Amino acid sequence: MADHENNGVSLNDIFLFIKKHPKKLFMPAGISLILVLLLIAISWCLLPRNSHYGQKITILLENRNNQQVYPSGKPFSNADCLSPLVLQQVYRDNHLETRVPFEQFCGMFYVSNADFQLAAINALFSEKMNKKNISIVDMNRLEKEYREQIAKNGKGPLELSFSPDFAISKSEAAKILNSIPQSWYAIYSKLEAQRFPQMETNASLQEFRRSIGQGGQLILLEKSRIFCEQLIQMCDQLNEMLQGQNVSLPDGEYLGDIRKQLLSLKRYQIDVFLQFVLNHRELQGAYDQIFLQSRLNQLEYELTRVNNKHKGVLDSMQIISDTQPHNNVSDTKDKNSSLTLQVDNGFFNSLVELIRHDATNEMRKTYAEKSLKYKEMIAELEAEKEYYQQMLEMRKNESALPIDKQNLISREKFQKNMQDMLNELEQLNTKVTQFRDLIVSQYLSSRQFYAVDSPVSFSSELCYPMMRISLGILLLWLLGNLVYGIICFRRLDW
Repeated sequence: MADHENNGVSLNDIFLFIKKHPKKLFMPAGISLILVLLLIAISWCLLPRNSHYGQKITILLENRNNQQVYPSGKPFSNADCLSPLVLQQVYRDNHLETRVPFEQFCGMFYVSNADFQLAAINALFSEKMNKKNISIVDMNRLEKEYREQIAKNGKGPLELSFSPDFAISKSEAAKILNSIPQSWYAIYSKLEAQRFPQMETNASLQEFRRSIGQGGQLILLEKSRIFCEQLIQMCDQLNEMLQGQNVSLPDGEYLGDIRKQLLSLKRYQIDVFLQFVLNHRELQGAYDQIFLQSRLNQLEYELTRVNNKHKGVLDSMQIISDTQPHNNVSDTKDKNSSLTLQVDNGFFNSLVELIRHDATNEMRKTYAEKSLKYKEMIAELEAEKEYYQQMLEMRKNESALPIDKQNLISREKFQKNMQDMLNELEQLNTKVTQFRDLIVSQYLSSRQFYAVDSPVSFSSELCYPMMRISLGILLLWLLGNLVYGIICFRRLDW
């Protein structure tokens, strides 16, 4: 051994030593390797992990102007699914008050909107647009196709994610994640519900009935007409909410049947009675003319207000048009010419950004929609104003004879007909109310808000990098065996 130390150690000496003492070297190395692998396996099993639960849902709300909106018309936001109202409900329903603070619980959720279809469209058109020597004709055609594809492609599914940092079982975590869209629907279906027309109660109708024969009948009939129109509007909204379902009351009546009865009541009773009262001054009261004049004054005010709003919208559209840059000369060239453009790799990205952030076109579209809305309001107000003007003119007619002298119908018969009309209106009001309660309580469901695309998925990852830990342990094992081999080489007599 001393000779080797004095003369130095060659590579041949090392191989000779390994060949002479294989058990001394490889048996401890093999045993220690088994122990090391066992240690790595135990570490992989026992080291803390971050658990992740995910669920994909598709929002089924109505799409207006490429934006999903609630029945109330308010735009939907991804953050609504994880609003404090929703998470508070989930927190209480799962009895987590004693297990985790609410503020900490809220931080365990997030929502993402990964639209893979949109990414595929962008990749496809990026490849087409990045071709060299692309002509203006092809560029315009591709741009049009791209806009159409973007318009057809709705929002992708939402992915709700839950990463708990407290002890919880998989089944309980899945239950919590499943309850989020349910709680969101339960809260926002009421919070952002469709606004129904205001309806009179049966108590109000009974008050109408007591007014028959007491003073003028014009105001009473006008209230009845407005109430009947509100019921018709309610029928139309309920029909939209049914989405094609055939729903009937226990007595077999459908919503369409009730709407027809309301139209018949308005057309053949209320409108006829109104005309009859306008033709007979003794059926009119002292306040009828004041009522008609008041309605005309109110309509004049509403018309002035809406006209000013409409003028403001038109002025804004004019300002936007005046501030637009003029087209370049190259834009006025014949699109069918053979002119080509050299397009670099960033051209398509710029085009995408231009399309997505074309604020001017969006503003024009918004103002155009507002203009149409105000024009419709003006038309309705003008029609209502003309209606009341005609009523006022007819009331001033001095040639009308008293009801008894015309010998058409007695006052008592007229009052009896009015009683029958209000009785029928009250019955129809009760049926519409029953339909509303039936639809809201039994036929509205979460399918109008969302659909679950997949069951809750689970994944987990170690809090610490297992690959680095394993490599470190193996490196220590290798270093230890190397030291052990050197010690054996120096101590053993070989």
